[in-house]
Amino acid sequence: MKVQTGYNKSTFELCFPAASAFHALLGGGLQDIHEYKENQRTENIVAKALDFYVEGMGVQRVKFPADYQLLKIPDMAIVKLINPTAVVYRGNVYVKADGIELAKN
Repeated sequence: MKVQTGYNKSTFELCFPAASAFHALLGGGLQDIHEYKENQRTENIVAKALDFYVEGMGVQRVKFPADYQLLKIPDMAIVKLINPTAVVYRGNVYVKADGIELAKN
């Protein structure tokens, strides 16, 4: 798979076909991602993260802005990522998005 460097939309589209359904896994809730300095965790929250089940691909963690507030949606709801980007690093796919919205059926 030929992908660009850094987070970008085209890498997301290569890794996740348009038909990929993202199911929000709300059991763990929205998780804080802390900043690290000199291998020590600080109290500064730099992002939020939520896990999703992607049909046919397994679980994918997605990062959101630090001030992101989760919508009130049911567990396992099918959602659409808002402005998703991805990067492939050492064979792993990392995803960021600005938010989520319920998918239209």
